[in-house]
Amino acid sequence: MSRRMTPFAALLVFSLLAAVVSANEVTYDWSLVHGSDNGSEWELWYDLVPNRKYVTFEDLVAKGTVIFDSATVFGWTDDEVAGLYFETSDASKSLGIRSVNRTIPYNGERFFKAIIKLEDLQGPSGGFHVEVYYYAQNGSYLGKNDILAIGGTADWQEYTAELTPPAGTSTFAVGILLANSTGRVAFARMWMEK
Repeated sequence: MSRRMTPFAALLVFSLLAAVVSANEVTYDWSLVHGSDNGSEWELWYDLVPNRKYVTFEDLVAKGTVIFDSATVFGWTDDEVAGLYFETSDASKSLGIRSVNRTIPYNGERFFKAIIKLEDLQGPSGGFHVEVYYYAQNGSYLGKNDILAIGGTADWQEYTAELTPPAGTSTFAVGILLANSTGRVAFARMWMEK
């Protein structure tokens, strides 16, 4: 499939991915569209530990789609955005994406924001979860925020969640989990603000 954009499509993508005008400072900004230059900061995963399997963002770009089993697929949306999606038709499957860097420096971030598209996402407490894990300077685990538990069907839109890191947080990591649910979730961009 050709990825060449019409002027209208380019304008749409620009409007979705442009920095949000805000009084908050953007500290981290990750594009998850096909061909983005910081997609390598994320990896795809399938199944629970100790059987978990990983695929790099670059592998997905090269292959177009990655099928772990007949029910679980990672790929790119077929619209002008060409965002990263993952889906399953089997609620017993666990899958998602996570930051490769498990020790991202914490700079006082207070908000997690993302541009997300949902397709028939069904499950308990929403459909998928974004989890932010917090660590002390010595590497000890301090806790997590379980945010953006959403489901249903929605076109591309921005979602915002407030972060509540524990005292003493030095670094963090991000994970997106789809478990006990069915449907598709797609990401165009995620960013952090303080």
